[in-house]
Amino acid sequence: SKEAQRIAPVLVLLRDALAPHLGIRVILNPRPELKDLPLKSYYRYATPPAQLDAKPRVYFAQLPAHKTLTAHLDVPEMWLVTTAVAAYDLDNLKLEDLPEGQSTMHAEYRIEALLVTGHASEVGAREPPRGTQLQLGSGAGTVVMSNLGYFQLPAAPGAFQLALRPGRSSEIYAISKPVIDLRGGMMTSDNDDEDTAVDEAYEKGEGEEEEEEKDREEEE
Repeated sequence: SKEAQRIAPVLVLLRDALAPHLGIRVILNPRPELKDLPLKSYYRYATPPAQLDAKPRVYFAQLPAHKTLTAHLDVPEMWLVTTAVAAYDLDNLKLEDLPEGQSTMHAEYRIEALLVTGHASEVGAREPPRGTQLQLGSGAGTVVMSNLGYFQLPAAPGAFQLALRPGRSSEIYAISKPVIDLRGGMMTSDNDDEDTAVDEAYEKGEGEEEEEEKDREEEE
């Protein structure tokens, strides 16, 4: 099955890492009859290298030369992965079309970004603040969708502060409590300089907007 195809290399990795302290025993329960081949693809698992500066690699050997193959990555949904190096069309690979004297194909991939996703809703009404603009640190920005208040932003690995983009969005809305910091604790102040994940957003009332206007007049 496809599930067994994916878990098998993980079991091998655990066996090698835990031996001789712990062993793994696999009990097979195959189907007695098959109407069709359950697997129509070749699968390899990229084992994380022991050294941080090394790149994970996989090799495919003894592939059919006359078949048209497609290179496909099985990665977490939140990874944005692109092709970095490829001399051939990875959607239409045919080993018999290689130049004379060449028997291998090489391709490299890289993670461009990680997706940060979430949902936002207005306090009380529980409606999504659709069109509200959010910003992650000083980089990527996005808008809140009308469908369940969903939003997503691409980011590099690290800690960033999620906030409302300056302008109309920050004038109408404010991030409301409770929010959760990266350490898992509840924050009790809207002014804490912490990296946070948005839980809810509330719309500023007329009284709050008037007070802000008075504060600006007094400052002027």
